[in-house]
Amino acid sequence: MTNEEVIKIFKRKIEVMDSNAICCNFGNDKEAFLIAIKALEQQKTGKWIYKKELRDESLPYGQQFKYECSICEFPSKTNVFNFCPNCGAKMEEE
Repeated sequence: MTNEEVIKIFKRKIEVMDSNAICCNFGNDKEAFLIAIKALEQQKTGKWIYKKELRDESLPYGQQFKYECSICEFPSKTNVFNFCPNCGAKMEEE
């Protein structure tokens, strides 16, 4: 499911709430949907950037990383993640 599909579903649910349909917790549900829509619309898109070798001496055994998030520079051993675990950016292929 894409962000656009989720946004469409959430907006439809808000329309139903606004048409005075009975809902379990109207105020909190509507606010949660609006927050989720805003977050989905503002989601960043990044790429895993290949680096020869990054070494983090603060981690045990000076762990080595080969990739870095183009948005927040978060180091990663692999580029298989669809999202950056640090900033949440959606990752596209290089």
